[in-house]
Amino acid sequence: MVDENVHASYYEKMTEHLFISDILETAWLNGEIQIEIARAEIDNSGYDIILEAENIIRHVQLKSSNENATTAKQNVNVKLGEKPSGCVIWIKRGIKQGTNKFSLRYYFFGADAGAKLPSLEEYKTAKHTRGNASGEKKERPNIKEIPKKKFIEITDSKDLLNKLFNLNIK
Repeated sequence: MVDENVHASYYEKMTEHLFISDILETAWLNGEIQIEIARAEIDNSGYDIILEAENIIRHVQLKSSNENATTAKQNVNVKLGEKPSGCVIWIKRGIKQGTNKFSLRYYFFGADAGAKLPSLEEYKTAKHTRGNASGEKKERPNIKEIPKKKFIEITDSKDLLNKLFNLNIK
């Protein structure tokens, strides 16, 4: 089995592409809904991609992990709260039983479409994972740790699109 830590950036990008494919396919096959997608060129504003559908714009920070990972929190940039309808989508990637295909499960942190992200001030400030020269792990003032329990589990890509864009896909 491949060590995902060694290939973390590969898995992250692959998961992003799988996610985009999943929502585009689901949107199109359930009403020919078109979704526009833009990527952040520089990673300092709290979001990875911008999704637009039905005149609703969502700034999205993507997080991903293996379905067996024991991750208890995600680090979220406070600048995401300054963006229209900012939200975090945590994608847990696994393998579909009996297949050679990936499966994706979604977790959502944010507000309804058109509303601001809930304040992140109440959450713990994250620290750097590596210490400085004296071993001290300094705080990252613009990064907050959001516990897993604050994320809403989303059943499937239809429900995710409904949540993101106030759709009524059955």
